[in-house]
Amino acid sequence: MSKVQDLRGKLMDGGSRRRIDQINRIGVHYSFTDQGDAFSFERTWRTKRGWSHGGYSEIILKDGTLQICYDPVVITNGVGGHNTRTYNICYVGKGAPNEKQLPVLIERVRLAMERFNIGLSNVLGHREFPNQSTACPGINMGEFRKRLEGRTEKEVTDTKIAGIVIKAPSPNPLIKNGDREETVRSLQNKLLAAGERLPRFGADGHFGKETEDAVKAFQARQNILVDGLVGNQTRNALDAVLPKYRRLLRNLSPMLRGNDVTAVQRVVGATTDGIYGANSASAVRNYQRLHGLTVDGIVGPLTWGHMF
Repeated sequence: MSKVQDLRGKLMDGGSRRRIDQINRIGVHYSFTDQGDAFSFERTWRTKRGWSHGGYSEIILKDGTLQICYDPVVITNGVGGHNTRTYNICYVGKGAPNEKQLPVLIERVRLAMERFNIGLSNVLGHREFPNQSTACPGINMGEFRKRLEGRTEKEVTDTKIAGIVIKAPSPNPLIKNGDREETVRSLQNKLLAAGERLPRFGADGHFGKETEDAVKAFQARQNILVDGLVGNQTRNALDAVLPKYRRLLRNLSPMLRGNDVTAVQRVVGATTDGIYGANSASAVRNYQRLHGLTVDGIVGPLTWGHMF
């Protein structure tokens, strides 16, 4: 993902709201302008069209910068008669998105599909909605939906979409509130190791509000988009702050010290002093016993790998 500008709370807001579960379509748009951004569109549309806000939940600028304009609960303009149930994403331009915009557009539409549980058939270009008379957007939506589905290069050529090359879809699925799987437990351990708090439930493998709050806190500290969703950007940020496995951790004399010890202590609930002593070894044995690992109080590659 390229640069992100979080403009929520900085643009005029008409006050119309909806529930998240009302969103069942994604609208894809172009701005039909050579340049512009959320602020210039706000000024133009307020004057010429009488809109009560700047329109669109997200805008992708010509240089690939993503502007997050409104929270999903805000009803934005975009498709007349359909906005209550539509999440509107717009790229700046008069035709096809350029080589910097298209990868961002595909990533953001995929993210919205995951977030709002929307299928391919409900990803629509503006012109595909009922009772619309427009050429918007400037892409072949049929081929665009195939690419969203992850079709191979043989099945979908880039020229059919917009004449430019884009990256293949990420193999890593989005992790979000409501998920229950092993990847959630690993995520929770990484959050703990990074210094975030999960005081009530710990690493229980359930992505609930406590985990979402911890994700948001981590995102804020890393100065990345705060949305509580764990995609590649948040994964990479977590991996960057965690120590890498490089040695066996065990109770020795003199005792081992370091950031890797602190990370393990945070996961197993030992005193976080960065010193691997008897207390840490005992907490590691409890962790190993709970998760069916060899109970030896030693953090080797298997125990480390299970944690992270």
